[in-house]
Amino acid sequence: MRIAQISDTHFPQTSGEVFRGVDCVVQLTRLLSLIRRQEPLVDLLLVTGDISHEGSADSYHLWLDCLSVMECPVLALPGNHDRPAVMREVFGSAIRLDTVFDKALWRVVALNTAQDNAPEGYLSVRELHRLQQALARAPDQSVLIAMHHHPVPVSVGWLDEMGLENADDFWSIIDQYPQVRAVVWGHIHHAFEANRDDVLLWGGPASSVQFVPELSARAAFRLIDCYADGTLHSDIIQDEAYGSE
Repeated sequence: MRIAQISDTHFPQTSGEVFRGVDCVVQLTRLLSLIRRQEPLVDLLLVTGDISHEGSADSYHLWLDCLSVMECPVLALPGNHDRPAVMREVFGSAIRLDTVFDKALWRVVALNTAQDNAPEGYLSVRELHRLQQALARAPDQSVLIAMHHHPVPVSVGWLDEMGLENADDFWSIIDQYPQVRAVVWGHIHHAFEANRDDVLLWGGPASSVQFVPELSARAAFRLIDCYADGTLHSDIIQDEAYGSE
């Protein structure tokens, strides 16, 4: 299975508006064009939150229009800038939201870490239970977990103040299931890679503004190859022609 992860698109209400000097609609359109050219074809587009900057219905309609070029399934989850209820109303059945995606020997579990009116992440009792059930029901599949907030420090102080508040609860579940191979997230607006025991930890760069230019200088997405033996390979694909400022 091949996954393309995009994150933090921060869409405006109308095309042409900019976020911190960046035209997020143009940048996402360019990245989607790059994703569509990947071979073999991408099996899943994974969107790890902050789809909209202000959570308006207009911004989600605009985002959905951009995504109409994609032929693969799209699995999305909310970030702290999003409004999940509005997302569900606008997307309907067109986008899979914070759910499970299965393909062959792999399972992707998308979690909702967003809290109302708070930049920090939190997994509710319901989400923790859903995670445990999704893992318990996939004993013979390798699993990739996706969320918006980072469950480990990323060595950028002000960002680490806005991570997953109950990360210990999350890891207490993950540690029970050796089939979990990787955890991926957005929120930090730069590429990040680490390990926790045998679990790969991957933070995604933003398709919009890069918060730490020396770590991620351009709009980018993460390409993840998931192999039948449970191993993974990942590359960061940058748009070299746009968004370098």
